[in-house]
Amino acid sequence: MKSKKRFATTGEIAKLCEVSPKTVIAWIERKELPSFRIGRGPRKVSLNDLFGFLVEKNFPISDLADLTRILEMQIEMQNEMKISQEKFAIPV
Repeated sequence: MKSKKRFATTGEIAKLCEVSPKTVIAWIERKELPSFRIGRGPRKVSLNDLFGFLVEKNFPISDLADLTRILEMQIEMQNEMKISQEKFAIPV
């Protein structure tokens, strides 16, 4: 099954690169990492642009499919953590 994921948010990129979201925004503002936003929405980066940036910075990503899998795993883990937190939340 082909992935539908085509863009990454600054938060996802920050987790992937182990930096703060502010660092990712700085890369964008310095034009090192192309991005776009619709209105006042979150900045997004195409996976192609992100892959090119990571290769240029020598991050150990073998190909675009590898990058997509890593980002999808991050999202899945984040969703599982939210479900666990909701499941064991103490009612107030």
